[in-house]
Amino acid sequence: MTKDGEKMNLTARIFFNAGFYFVRYIIYGIKICGTKNIERCKSPLVFVSNHEGAFGPVSLLSTLPVRAYPWVTHEIMSRRECAAYLQKDFTEAALKLGPRLNAIVSKIICYACVAIMQALRAIPVYRNSRKILGTLQYSLNMLEQGKNILIFPEIPSTAKNTQLGDLYTGFLHLARMYYSRHSQPLTFVPIAVNKKARRVSIGSPVIYNPDNPFWLEKERLKQEISGEIQDMFSSMEEARISG
Repeated sequence: MTKDGEKMNLTARIFFNAGFYFVRYIIYGIKICGTKNIERCKSPLVFVSNHEGAFGPVSLLSTLPVRAYPWVTHEIMSRRECAAYLQKDFTEAALKLGPRLNAIVSKIICYACVAIMQALRAIPVYRNSRKILGTLQYSLNMLEQGKNILIFPEIPSTAKNTQLGDLYTGFLHLARMYYSRHSQPLTFVPIAVNKKARRVSIGSPVIYNPDNPFWLEKERLKQEISGEIQDMFSSMEEARISG
């Protein structure tokens, strides 16, 4: 890499880190607990969290004590598709802008969004497509390099108030894939984020057991991960209401 390239990357990292620092302490005032649960874990780790809209990804990427590479829907990594996706799922639904302003704002945000995803080295996810196999393979390669992954598998349409939605389970195939190559069980770390409480809670690791039939093990992993996230979320909600 050239000196100019290194300088550009350094400048980008400075502004990127400053931006997340601002988000964490000024805008959200996020607090995190349970970091000791991952201090004794060896990478690679797969962090699994509820979504809470934009709050989940932003809060975790600015508070996790270790770096993790997020799974993101492939639309927001492509300039051709990003604007339309943001217009439908963000500027229209969240910001409630009029049609003309909606289109303008979504196009402006699109450029920043794609750049940030590239800086994060986010992993594009293709749901309901055979391309999801590419997502899994790329993720496996990242894990083999000792890199952690961050996944938000909650199905949005199934979430209700303070109840965690059902989870997509395709990501759990990473456990079997990783074990088949390295004979080492993959560790999943449940995380709960609560936007109203402005809290992030890291739960106890859930470790893949290769001795179980995979269909049974996949269900066990799903239930333990989702149960832990729900319990932590409920605890934060109770503390917020009582405090």
